[in-house]
Amino acid sequence: MGGSFSCLAGDSCNERTALDRRGLGYLFEEGTRFAGRRCDYGWDVGRFEGSDVKVKRSGQKVNSVSVKWSVAVAPAIAQGWMSSLFNYDEITFFHSERMVHLVDSIAQAVGLDGDGLIEAREAAGFHDLGKVEVPISILGKAGTLTKEEFVAVKAHSAVGADLILKASPDFWNIAQGVRTHHERLDGSGYPDGLKGEEIPILGRIIAVADVFDALTHPRPYRAGMFSAESALEFLEDNVGSSFDPGVVSALMAIVGPTSLAW
Repeated sequence: MGGSFSCLAGDSCNERTALDRRGLGYLFEEGTRFAGRRCDYGWDVGRFEGSDVKVKRSGQKVNSVSVKWSVAVAPAIAQGWMSSLFNYDEITFFHSERMVHLVDSIAQAVGLDGDGLIEAREAAGFHDLGKVEVPISILGKAGTLTKEEFVAVKAHSAVGADLILKASPDFWNIAQGVRTHHERLDGSGYPDGLKGEEIPILGRIIAVADVFDALTHPRPYRAGMFSAESALEFLEDNVGSSFDPGVVSALMAIVGPTSLAW
């Protein structure tokens, strides 16, 4: 005995987020890290150059996530990583999927192409992979984290990079983008306190996109969201100290003229 359904959402990221959280969120059980049995139920969310993100579930568990933006990393590995992330924390999963699109646009605007562009997309998609090691009670906590909880969260970038390098040393550039996406130009970031151009370009791009997407979407620890304009103002106010001026300028050129509803 079985059944099916379909839902359509517009191109607006706000519409997709509403579908993600309200329309389909009840299907998933927080804290379930690994995939379950084979299933026959799924949906498509988001688009990237004509490719859909497909998610299949069995009962309350996701069996597989189709990761069509991943080219360098073998499909079975990428799908395993993203299925685990989806099952563990769907907010982080959908944030990661949006990041692929945004980082792709920024990376092209600052001149990346070929392998560099592929690595930018994949580092963006996997940038929060290490959060599967952060207790879900911390990721979903409403309000300010304790010092100990923040230490646990800060570990995620190094943990994610290590997971990627364990899969293959050939993924060095992707792993470095993941490891450095919380570094800041003035050396105040983590995990290594890198400064300026010590931070790889992938880390500098992901840092800007990560903050922009986080500010413009709901998060458990914050009431309300920033408008795109307010988020850009925040980034611009911290250019040079935290964020790469060229990357922020590229984001402003992308978001401003097109009025994207992130």
